[in-house]
Amino acid sequence: MLFRCEPEERDVSAGKRGPYGFSHYGVLPYAGIGSLFHMLSKVKTSKDMGSEICANIRAGDWLLDYTSTRIREYCDSEPSIGLKKLADLMEDYFSCIKQLPSHLKPKYATKVIEAIYEQTVKEIMQKRMRDEFIYNQEDIFLQKLALSVYQMYGRIPSVYFKDHKDSMCAGLTHFSTGYMRCWGRDTFIALRGLLIVTGLEDAARETILFFAKVYRHGLLPNLHDGGNNTRFNSRDAPWFFLQAIKDYI
Repeated sequence: MLFRCEPEERDVSAGKRGPYGFSHYGVLPYAGIGSLFHMLSKVKTSKDMGSEICANIRAGDWLLDYTSTRIREYCDSEPSIGLKKLADLMEDYFSCIKQLPSHLKPKYATKVIEAIYEQTVKEIMQKRMRDEFIYNQEDIFLQKLALSVYQMYGRIPSVYFKDHKDSMCAGLTHFSTGYMRCWGRDTFIALRGLLIVTGLEDAARETILFFAKVYRHGLLPNLHDGGNNTRFNSRDAPWFFLQAIKDYI
């Protein structure tokens, strides 16, 4: 919902869809509404109604259609009651915005996208981040740090490994898909900050087991590659792996 960089979005959509793009600004960093919220927040602060995103919303319904259609297509590939309700809600509200005079569309599109973003963040903080220090905080900086989990950890088809579907990427955007996504040393350097401190113990455990299945001769792979062409070319990955297990326990 919030974050999918271009390689991830193309991986998930079998190459059919990337992030939304503008003529001058260029392609957004994420296909999720995290990018839209960021742009619209700047417009709200500057009151620059002549900005490119406002001009785009006034000129046509492309951005609204992209945003709602994308979530609807996710419903088809990953059945979810929550996603279906969200897709229905977006389509209902966006259909109302489309009927407004063009000069009013940016204002109400901003209100709807802000409301969806804030509710999504609330859902994450209260139901997924199980660490009390994280979800009881109203500190915006801390919230953004916690949300970075969903920039770096997610479900990418080219990295599925048997029953394990979620994985951590080594870096956006170049190390986000395929055999270059999962690096042993990067994963276990980041495991404590991304998954343990935030209270996502199940995800931390799954990640440890994901790599433990390909542990061999005392070595942890630097590149996991779904167990298909695993590369054991790291000296220190086993030590970061053992430290991550200690942190998890």
